[in-house]
Amino acid sequence: MSEYLTNLNAFKELIESYTIADLKSMIYEIEEKSSGGCCYPAVQTLFSLMELIGKLITPNITEEDAFVTTFIKLGDKYNDPVMAARLYNDFRHGIAHNSLAKGGVKVNKKPRAEDNNFHLSDDGQNLNVLILFEDFEPFFRDTFGKQLQQDNYIAEYAGRLRDVFSELNINWLKTTQQWGGLDISANYTRTDVPPSGTRLPLTPQSTAPTTKLKLKPPLETKGKMEEVIEKGSNYVQ
Repeated sequence: MSEYLTNLNAFKELIESYTIADLKSMIYEIEEKSSGGCCYPAVQTLFSLMELIGKLITPNITEEDAFVTTFIKLGDKYNDPVMAARLYNDFRHGIAHNSLAKGGVKVNKKPRAEDNNFHLSDDGQNLNVLILFEDFEPFFRDTFGKQLQQDNYIAEYAGRLRDVFSELNINWLKTTQQWGGLDISANYTRTDVPPSGTRLPLTPQSTAPTTKLKLKPPLETKGKMEEVIEKGSNYVQ
């Protein structure tokens, strides 16, 4: 296996073990509910991953254009760069900088059979993150399994992958024998990637006795802000 493919495959396994695994937990394992359904964190995570893929497949591109590049490749209904840019602005910028998506957008994660044309309706302001993820996942696999392995473009793709590694403080593996340690600076994402698959880090166990905390029940009072949110909120989790 070439040096480039060693790094490409290790990076793919890293993404699958962390980002995609987190997305599946947020989308499928946490039930859909009015609050706490993790729809918006799932959107932010997915948008960031789509941005990453855009950087790998397109040269000299901005973060927003990287997302748009990926979005419009997911199928005919996604082939709208204006809609993609608006979604990036409303969701990505809103959540990343202010913890909330901008007003006017709605999100759910209903199964495709129950979507009833909600996904991307109202000029894209309604988003089904489950459907978006399921439309993205085959593109992700195809990108790593085919596009990024095209012989005629290996040098270009390798350069872009190196740039992403530099952004993430990941060391470039020189030989296949090194496979077993993508060196990531942040301890919470430190990982070990042997040829047989991704081995996640063990969390050090504390020897201190565990204590269950008793939380006080929430107050029954509602302030003016809560009343405003109840009357005007259009957020759907």
